[in-house]
Amino acid sequence: MIRLRAALLPVLLLLLPVIAYAPALWEGRLLGPGDGAALHFPLRAAAWESWRVGDLPDWNPAIFLGTPLLAAYRPGVLFPLMLPLALLPPFTAFQVLVMGSLALSAVLAFAYVRRLGGEGVGAYFAGLSFALGPYLVGHLDDTATVIAAPLLFLLMIAVEAQLARGGALRAAGLAASLALLLLAGSPEADRAGAALLAGRLLVAWWTGTARAAWSETLIAIGAGALLAAPQLLPTVLAARQAGRAVTGLAPTGEPAVPGLTGLVLRYTSHTPAPSLALAALPLAVSQIPIRVLGAALAICLALQVGRGPLSAPGALALVFDLTLSVLAGLSLSAQWRSRREAEGRRLRAYFLFGAVASALALSVAAATLGPLPQTLAGALGVLALALILYFPNASAPDPVRAGIWLLPLTVSFLLQPQGRRVWESAPTGAELLRGSATRESIDRVLGARRSEPMLTLASEWPAGEERDLGWDNLGPLSGRRNVNGYDPMVSFRRREALGGMGPGGTLPPGFLRSDPSRLEMLGIRWVQVPASALHAGENPAGDRLDVPVEAGRPRFLPLALGPATEVRLVSALSEAEDVVQETVVAFVHARLASGREISLPLRAGLDTAEWAWDRPDVRARVAHYRAPVAESWPAPDGSFQGHRYQALLRLPGRYWVDGIRLERAPGRGIFTLHRIAVFDAVTGRAAAASLTAGFVSDTGRFREAATTPGVRLFELPVTSGRAAVVEGLRQLPSEPAVLSALASLARSGVDAHREAVGVESDLAGVTLPPGSRASRAEVVRSLADWIDVRAEGPGLLVVTDGWDGGWRASLDDARARVLRVNHGEMGVVLPEGRHRVVFSYRPEGFWTGIALAGVGAAAMGHLARRSRGRSPGRGGSGGARRGPPSSRASADGCAPPPSGAAPAGPRYARSTFRASERLTLRGTACYGHPLTPSRPSLSIFFPAYNDAGTIASLALVAHMTARQLTDDYEVIVVDDGSPDHTGALLDEMAAHFPWLKVVHHGGNRGYGGALRTGFATAAKELVFYTDGDAQYDPRELLKLYAALGPDVDFVNGYKIGRSDPLHRVVIGRLYHTFVRTLFGLRLRDVDCDFRLMRRQVLDKVRLTRSSGVICVELMKKVQDHGFRIAEVPVRHYHRTYGKSQFFNFPRVGRTLVDLMRLWVELVLHKEHLASKDGEPGIASHARQSRD
Repeated sequence: MIRLRAALLPVLLLLLPVIAYAPALWEGRLLGPGDGAALHFPLRAAAWESWRVGDLPDWNPAIFLGTPLLAAYRPGVLFPLMLPLALLPPFTAFQVLVMGSLALSAVLAFAYVRRLGGEGVGAYFAGLSFALGPYLVGHLDDTATVIAAPLLFLLMIAVEAQLARGGALRAAGLAASLALLLLAGSPEADRAGAALLAGRLLVAWWTGTARAAWSETLIAIGAGALLAAPQLLPTVLAARQAGRAVTGLAPTGEPAVPGLTGLVLRYTSHTPAPSLALAALPLAVSQIPIRVLGAALAICLALQVGRGPLSAPGALALVFDLTLSVLAGLSLSAQWRSRREAEGRRLRAYFLFGAVASALALSVAAATLGPLPQTLAGALGVLALALILYFPNASAPDPVRAGIWLLPLTVSFLLQPQGRRVWESAPTGAELLRGSATRESIDRVLGARRSEPMLTLASEWPAGEERDLGWDNLGPLSGRRNVNGYDPMVSFRRREALGGMGPGGTLPPGFLRSDPSRLEMLGIRWVQVPASALHAGENPAGDRLDVPVEAGRPRFLPLALGPATEVRLVSALSEAEDVVQETVVAFVHARLASGREISLPLRAGLDTAEWAWDRPDVRARVAHYRAPVAESWPAPDGSFQGHRYQALLRLPGRYWVDGIRLERAPGRGIFTLHRIAVFDAVTGRAAAASLTAGFVSDTGRFREAATTPGVRLFELPVTSGRAAVVEGLRQLPSEPAVLSALASLARSGVDAHREAVGVESDLAGVTLPPGSRASRAEVVRSLADWIDVRAEGPGLLVVTDGWDGGWRASLDDARARVLRVNHGEMGVVLPEGRHRVVFSYRPEGFWTGIALAGVGAAAMGHLARRSRGRSPGRGGSGGARRGPPSSRASADGCAPPPSGAAPAGPRYARSTFRASERLTLRGTACYGHPLTPSRPSLSIFFPAYNDAGTIASLALVAHMTARQLTDDYEVIVVDDGSPDHTGALLDEMAAHFPWLKVVHHGGNRGYGGALRTGFATAAKELVFYTDGDAQYDPRELLKLYAALGPDVDFVNGYKIGRSDPLHRVVIGRLYHTFVRTLFGLRLRDVDCDFRLMRRQVLDKVRLTRSSGVICVELMKKVQDHGFRIAEVPVRHYHRTYGKSQFFNFPRVGRTLVDLMRLWVELVLHKEHLASKDGEPGIASHARQSRD
């Protein structure tokens, strides 16, 4: 019984993190927002994939065109738990790893405080305050540190055990715990562990309290570092080439408040640990641990001065949080032991003073910065209740009464993660592995060529567009090979070869002015552009493009889809003095959303002119007038002004434009486009072309492969591919010279398809065989760290995978030299004939690390033999024992990972749909659908009430989706008496779009009334409806359409995850369970208003309700009439405009009454079945009314 009671608190601590993060697990969200999803999960998923197929995860070919994986360190490739977790799906393995680490953090914090002599109550508080405390909750995105956090306590427990008694077993425990910490993959935790270990050893040396021999302790520490050498040594070598590691690039939501104010606000609103630490001050005189921990806190604060807030991630902040939790646990232990004595009252007085000071500080911070988030109100209220219960009951003799305050305290910690919305921005498993509908559509276009390199043109982190793009490390999760990536350890040389790319995959603006033929040399096949990168944000006239438009080689500049009434451009002619007035020098073609183009001529003397028109010798003979000047600048000699000219070309109406194509007319002179934009006179907004749009404008190099509202995809048809043979090797004197040549290949005279460049010092003694010629090479098979190539010489084989010192090559089974060419690619000289070249990789320093690990194991074996050889009268350390130890340390053993074959099956779990769900993107279409000989007509309608902020975009997206499904369709919006400007907006749209039909209600008839009007108005063979508040994406109609096979009459969507406030989620689930049980509905989601049905359903079913109960009525009648129903998962999005019309008490009450009446009609009396043969349905009734 005593042992059971002793184990109760650790078991409870083991479960509490699971309970705290249960809502995230329930929603299927990754326990890693921000960097957790963008950096840590993809890298660990790549490591698990390699382990699963039996390979060492040492190279990652899927980002930056190849970069080290083992040496990236943060994936923790050699961490012992990584191998057994490879047996699970990556998403599940990640969740288990993070959740297990949080749980172990609580338990090991408890064990450490107990090891220091703390009471169970204090140890429980320490575990709670650390595992669910400010640092780990606030930095859940730093997955590597979350995983390493429990190992800090394991290391400190092992240090205490070693210093207390010594011996081979305890030395081995110290070595193992240090090795585990170093293998976990967190530089921040490594530095924190080093600080804690050094501090503890220094205190033991200064006070002379160590019982173990120092030689044994130091050998154990050295052995622990050596055991981790297979991962540490490659990391150290890679770090020399990587520069300063930068993390935290992925957004996680609202940024933390900076400075001391932010630190106070975070801790006082989260935990009473600072107040308890203050109460420990009187104990510092008599207790060494209190002095040491207090000094550690002071040192952390002192070292952090000038470096930013301790609320930011880092080793000092981690040490601060850990020592604060332990110090608070020891302080509470002291109060508990002496709770009925004067000492206890004195300590509680300090605690009370600290609590009051914390409350005042919180009030001042809230008054200065504004109120705390409403989601934190519950956690703060329960925390206040806990403190109110503590002070009057702390001196009670009954331990239950004295400890009752721990219940609300525990609840307050459990509420903190959700109150701070730490997982709100985290993706679900489906969003990670499949991405958004846009990404799925792009992937369908890529098809079997998905693994060919793709570059995303983004000069800053595309916040909000990551899942559309498969940005950085997310793309490889669905089989892509990204040129961009996110890895703080990627080599600086590799990033320079990719145009100066940042460690987060962003490109510098200068890259967009470089020669695009560099992409062909790098073997890049695809280029995608986010919609946000198409718009020039700073200048309404557009970025300076300076692109020449040549005859026979048009330029196409993609623009973000939007309305326009005119095209504005800035251009100039050169060497065009002979061009006659009003001669057409170019055509401007505005491409509409429908794919049609409107052509506008650009005339000399009216819209553009000779740039040097004011030069005296030119003015004397120029044959056209000077056009309106947009920009001027002085000539180098100051004798005249050069000009660029403004043209304003009006469209014949207001159109939705998604790009501009410029075509040079035959004639003399050079035409250069400098800026271009489209302008909408109705809204006064301009959409100006950016440098990104200019970079991909060359239609001779970039072919537009797919167009969606969020992403444009371009193909480089003549790229060299992953491997090619070139006939020339140009040796340049330095690295800057090579980079300059790569940035301007045409100007440097380098043919990207026939020549490579390199540094003379790297290519010393290298000459190509005579008669070398350019030819194709074939990669016949490749693994992550192994490439098998077939190529024909003579020439130089160039492989675009990133060069690294760990690559080795064999030419026809003979060792070959791997050259570094094109600054960061691999090359091998080929003699005459056809050859097999095999590249293999092992990180630099890996085998040396293995040898050092063997040395560490041998050192531990030496300690064990020396320990066994000692006489029984001697202690494990080699010195006489000085009495029995006061406590014992336990060592946790690590079971070896299970062996066996990797599980069969797909790489990642995917949702399965019918084969007909595949989409095809052709030409300028946003989305496509398989063409069938006969496609049924389609009605789409939206009920709308106060939805002016969303209904326009919904109608347009519905139109773009419907036209890919059928040629005969209509889009209907039922305005249910909206008091805002919804009706006026819809009428304006209907005047411009013939496919839009608007029905107005004179007054509000309720949701059911709007649905009934929509069903009655719909006149096509298929009818689809969803709400007008944009919480569903109409593009997912494609999923419903694919599921509407010949044996299905009705397709009902069900929400994958509800993006609503918690109270609405809870009420929604209760409502769903209630009506499902009450009406006997066999559906996953009764309340998902995303439905597609055949006409015969509406011919049979007649609806009568005007409230939201109509959804239950519809599904009950459809089910009872025997129609065949399919269900398809759809995404549910956060409401961005307006508010729900349902969630108020009067409406809920009326709904319950209406539900009971409906139950009497449909379940008790079954009136709809009694009259089903003679009563017309809603569609039939509407036709009769029209007749």
